[in-house]
Parts: sequence; C-alpha cells; structure tokens
Amino acid sequence: MTGPQSVQEVYDTLRRDRLVEPALLSAFAVRHELADAPAALKALVADGLLTAYQAAEVAAGNGPGLWLGNYRVLERIGRGGMGQVFLAENPLLGKRVAVKVLSAALRAD
Repeated sequence: MTGPQSVQEVYDTLRRDRLVEPALLSAFAVRHELADAPAALKALVADGLLTAYQAAEVAAGNGPGLWLGNYRVLERIGRGGMGQVFLAENPLLGKRVAVKVLSAALRAD
C-alpha cells in the first residue's frame, strides 16, 4: 500500500481515517505552507497533532490500521512472538490504554 503523495492527500487521509480532529487540521493547514507530504507529516508531528509512529504509518498507507475498535493507536510499545502491544487512546473518553494484538498464528488457534 502506498501513502499520500501530496499535502492535500495527507490532509484527506487524516480526515478520512479520523486521526486528527477536523478543526485542528484546518487550523494547522492555515498556519503552514508545506511543499510535500513528508514535510506535512513532519510538521504535524512537530505540532503534536500526530506521533512519529502515526506519521510513519500514514506515510506507508496504513492510516486505517491505526484504529483498534474504538481506540486510536498512538505508538507501538512492544513486539514479540505472541504479537504486538500498542499505546492507544479512546478519543471520546480521553483514556489511554495498552492494547495487545495477538499474531495471526495465535488468533487462528
């Protein structure tokens, strides 16, 4: 999967995947005149609207995968033979949790 190629595609992706609140994204776009998608993602991280992990996932085209149920993934905090552990937050409750995702092999068992 390929990620966004232009600044507008970055904004469209973030809106579609509900990774940044629309009002915050609009205010960011007004404040910044950016040349390309990598610059936009870097500036979003610098402004605290995305984490570096989220920006890398969006750049790789994995924005939709940053949601686990009602939780928005912020960071990957661990990985091992049984799966991965993510720091995630419920945006409605403002609550942060650790979410463990079992590997495909273990989910099939």
